[in-house]
Amino acid sequence: MLKKVLLAAVVIFILIIAVVFIQALLRNNFSLFAHTGSLKVANKTYSLEIADTPEKHQKGLSGRKSLPDNRGMLFTFEKPDYYSFWMKDMQFPIDIIFVNGKKVVTVYSEVPPPTSPSEELLLYQSDAVSDRVIELNAGEAKKDNIKKGDTLDLSL
Repeated sequence: MLKKVLLAAVVIFILIIAVVFIQALLRNNFSLFAHTGSLKVANKTYSLEIADTPEKHQKGLSGRKSLPDNRGMLFTFEKPDYYSFWMKDMQFPIDIIFVNGKKVVTVYSEVPPPTSPSEELLLYQSDAVSDRVIELNAGEAKKDNIKKGDTLDLSL
């Protein structure tokens, strides 16, 4: 009898830990199994979820309620080109940083989400070809003094 009670207690404990862990992942809007990289700027390191497939490119950060501090998304492309981004289904403002290699080619600061589903969406495109795009919380590029021409410390 004591073994059954002990086993039940262990199972309940494991379930509680699993639920808390899953809720923490959902609250942070970040996947435990996401391929990640990093961006080091000044004295700060951002953990970047990598969007490296057409499906991930299309989804991006859309549908999420927020982006945790020191987190972002890095979109990678096979070849440099003029890629366009929009704020479809976004719920919070972001900075969009277009990068070619490791050099910043264009920065859009504090890009607002749409105010309604019927709002016409603006397209954000780089001034020069890029092969990567970084999305961070609004204001981070300005706070970290990220500007056109900078070389970024990116790790994949």
